[in-house]
Amino acid sequence: MASGYEKLLEEFESFEADLEVETILKKVKEDLVFDQGLTEFGEKLKLREEEKQAAQREREVLVEQHWTPGHYPQLTTAWFIEGLDYCCGYWRYQFKRPLTPPPVPPPSPDASQQTTLPMQTPTPHPDLPTKRRR
Repeated sequence: MASGYEKLLEEFESFEADLEVETILKKVKEDLVFDQGLTEFGEKLKLREEEKQAAQREREVLVEQHWTPGHYPQLTTAWFIEGLDYCCGYWRYQFKRPLTPPPVPPPSPDASQQTTLPMQTPTPHPDLPTKRRR
């Protein structure tokens, strides 16, 4: 008879433990019900992520249309030029002269009427010694 009583006590303790777990789960479900603001925030985040990806795809298409190798449009923007002026004020001197000579201008119509000047011999400077031939 003692064994039947012990079995009944064990069953009651397990049933009581299950009841405690069920009441705890009910309380947790009541306390942690999702707020509508939280779900709306999650939906807005999802929409913003989709809009961001769409904008990135549009930007890639735009760049592919206007970008060519060797062309860097950021090098001509105002903020880039101001940055170069701030870092090194002498950077413009590197671009002062072109690498290739300018094209030869066409001859003027008055070129045929110009006269050539006679060849003049240079005059020696008075302070310099002159060479004498023997």
